[in-house]
Amino acid sequence: MLDSRDLADPAVINTLHQIEKLGQEQYDTYVNERLVHQTKPITDPIKRNNLHIFSQPPVREKSRTQFQVLSLKNDCSLFSRLFIASQTRDGDLDEFFAHENQACPPALSQMGKIRLGTKSDLVGCLEGLITPRENDAASPPVEVMILDGAAIVNMLAPGNAKTFSEYASLIFLPYITSQLQHTSRVDIVWDEYFPDSLKAHTRKRRGKGTRRRVEPSSSIPGNWQAFLRIDENKVELFAFLATRIATTETEKQIIITNHQEVLCTQPRDVVGLAPCSHEEADTRILLHVQDAVRHQGKNFRYLAAHEMAMALGPNKCRGLPFFHAFTGCDTMSCFSGRGKKTAWETWKACDEVTDEVTTAFCTLAATPTISTVDDYMDSLERFVVLLYDRTSSQEHVNEARKHLFTQRSRSIEAIPPTREALRQHIKRAAYQAGFCWGLMMICTPELPSPSEWGWVQSDNGWGICWTTLPEATEACRQLITCGCKKGCKGQCKCVKAALQCTALCHCVGDCTR
Repeated sequence: MLDSRDLADPAVINTLHQIEKLGQEQYDTYVNERLVHQTKPITDPIKRNNLHIFSQPPVREKSRTQFQVLSLKNDCSLFSRLFIASQTRDGDLDEFFAHENQACPPALSQMGKIRLGTKSDLVGCLEGLITPRENDAASPPVEVMILDGAAIVNMLAPGNAKTFSEYASLIFLPYITSQLQHTSRVDIVWDEYFPDSLKAHTRKRRGKGTRRRVEPSSSIPGNWQAFLRIDENKVELFAFLATRIATTETEKQIIITNHQEVLCTQPRDVVGLAPCSHEEADTRILLHVQDAVRHQGKNFRYLAAHEMAMALGPNKCRGLPFFHAFTGCDTMSCFSGRGKKTAWETWKACDEVTDEVTTAFCTLAATPTISTVDDYMDSLERFVVLLYDRTSSQEHVNEARKHLFTQRSRSIEAIPPTREALRQHIKRAAYQAGFCWGLMMICTPELPSPSEWGWVQSDNGWGICWTTLPEATEACRQLITCGCKKGCKGQCKCVKAALQCTALCHCVGDCTR
């Protein structure tokens, strides 16, 4: 729209670009089929186009309740079939619990997507390691302040600002200059938004918004949070704010990232800061911390982090990135009903017996390979078993799944994932901790393809490889059925599997062989 500078959805724009060509192709097809070659009668209906247009209603995804009802129906159907089959055949429960009952493991997925937890719970676990301070005034003065720009934008609503120019001059810039009163340098670091990002599916879950061009005179959208849900909006907004801040007249230093480069209010050497290909502000911030240490002198100490690290110990410090990824982050699922606090206590309990889990965490955070994932599978399986049942004697998750479901009456969502689903989860955690975070001190790290680490690429971007094994309905022998109509013979599925037919078969188990 010309007045608000709202932009149409990319699918609508593509329709407008292709609609004339599409119409011509369909006209030519109609003439050839009905008039020239007469392969179709002229009365045949013309297939309706399903084009994205302005009036087309948005595609609605299943609600949480609808998805839960569908899952329950599938589970009821699965266990009903298993019960009927067990009347004739000896069921193999070990085989059954080695497979997921759904394509997406309920222990790790939510409505077919990653199960998001509360990442900030880890802060409470770390704060519990140190004694609270009684007087913060005794803390040393701050020389450098490094801010997550996206967090500031989410925090600072437009208020009375009418345009993006007013937002920059009346809201954002005053906040940044106020921070300069307490320090000599402020760094602002933005997230990057790559088309093939592993975080794309997480961002989509935040909902849809309106695409609007960010220009100085463009009107501020009425719904600020909906505006910030669109990646393109944030890319333009961050670049706009970076340019405005870089022209601020101040004797102090403001350093702000602008895509792979950095802008500064005062001339300075930016080697070590740019060019930088990091996607997350969380990792790029540490490059700025490193730069601040190098330029601001040696008398520095971030007391809280220092004391936490001392209390945690060197081994657990090295294993912490893998623990954080393994128990849930932006690209990783958390375990159903098992948050970071529970996982933290489980880690402490494991350390009281053996350091195998800590060794696994450290190794996979430092030098991950597919072979090391397999080497530490047993240790991490035991950790997950204890995560779900602190008193369990089982060593492997498949055994624990069977025990918790049959003996403890746990629901499918309240038991661990299968061994193979857990293996894929471990690979994704190792990729995030060992590569995405492990190489954060390098400006332009070379990351391996996620396809080897629990991800699969499609036309819609990177998706999660939940498991490489088929679902229980396809894999369990006791659920094999045949469609024989005139007696079961050599081609019968049940005959091939050396199984007796059941009431689920087309012959309802009354066939003679």
